[in-house]
Amino acid sequence: MLLLTLAGTGSAIAGPIVIAAGSMVLAIFVGTLAGYLRGSIDWAVGRVVDILLSLPVMLVAIVVAGIFGAGYWVTVLMLILLFAPSDIRIIRAGVTEQAPRPYVEAAQMLSLSPARIMYRHIVPNVWPLIMTNFMLNLAIALVTLSSLSFLGIGVAPGTPDWGRQVTDGRGLMGIIPP
Repeated sequence: MLLLTLAGTGSAIAGPIVIAAGSMVLAIFVGTLAGYLRGSIDWAVGRVVDILLSLPVMLVAIVVAGIFGAGYWVTVLMLILLFAPSDIRIIRAGVTEQAPRPYVEAAQMLSLSPARIMYRHIVPNVWPLIMTNFMLNLAIALVTLSSLSFLGIGVAPGTPDWGRQVTDGRGLMGIIPP
């Protein structure tokens, strides 16, 4: 049982890392654009984020897995898209708070490009928010992927995974005494 748990660590850890990193990269790009450029881009991003935040993640994961098949990497990709809206909103708020600062005004006076100001000056100052949210997403993604594996969505039967192990062991609870 210990060897199965150790073998399942690969799929249980790799997926959440990819989910957290993927959603954070997407959020850094979109949230920084929305927070710095403001206007119609910010409005459009805000509406899309609001719509995606209104969807229950587990229910959408189950429905999408039922439509497209319950592949592990399909589930990971879908969770990247479902985790990104909260990250976008947090990064947008951090960028909006940093944009009126004197160092940004100085960079604008030097006629630096908006892309350079956003990604070389503002994003490093939002880095604590990014890292904190990345670690939080890592934990939530671990629980979400394990829950989906427990429900039979995600890894294929016979593949070592923590959620799959709980499902397989559930049938033995009535047979083998504790």
